[in-house]
Amino acid sequence: TANGGVMAAKASPDGDHIAFSDLDSLYLYSISNDSVSTVISNDQGIGIIGAMTFTQQGSRIVFLGDDMYGSVALDGSNLIYGDSHGYALGDSMICYDDTVWIPQDFTKASGQLLRLDGTCQKPSVVNFTQGDTGKDGVFGSEQGRYLATASLMENGIRMRIYDSGTLELVAEREFTHTDGNYFAREPRGICLFDDARAGVVLCGYDQHTISFNFTF
Repeated sequence: TANGGVMAAKASPDGDHIAFSDLDSLYLYSISNDSVSTVISNDQGIGIIGAMTFTQQGSRIVFLGDDMYGSVALDGSNLIYGDSHGYALGDSMICYDDTVWIPQDFTKASGQLLRLDGTCQKPSVVNFTQGDTGKDGVFGSEQGRYLATASLMENGIRMRIYDSGTLELVAEREFTHTDGNYFAREPRGICLFDDARAGVVLCGYDQHTISFNFTF
């Protein structure tokens, strides 16, 4: 870009757009039209956008900046943003059309989770139960009815699954393996399927990976 390299990028759910940012602006690339439009320009004072994603239906881009969060329509309209007010924002987001979850920075994780509506308004901070910190990853289910946290152990991983509406604990699962290298870092992904009440967790890195299937 004209203002330095790409800081972050994300493809839309339908695969037709790629949102990306540089040092001071947010752009949208249309694959079908082979064109780039500016969604947020540097004169709007947002600053560096370090992470972004799309809402579930792809109608808005949700983004994280320096101690702030926000969302904007694909055409740049209806820009909404807010200050973190001391909440230690991480670099990931779990987005649905009516709810956005922002986990804490893993170095400061204390079991809190920031909940917003689908346009990044109405912020509230909620707490996991069971002494759960969520520092090794927080993941959302396919339709949004459940949240899962990961806690790494020396030779395994403990998962806790919560009802996203009440944050009540639904199930707890542990998986182990004699090779502890699989659990040296947070899982590569946890997929939860709401209706089937089943899921899969993928641990490891590069070609050194292992998966565990489960129900809850």
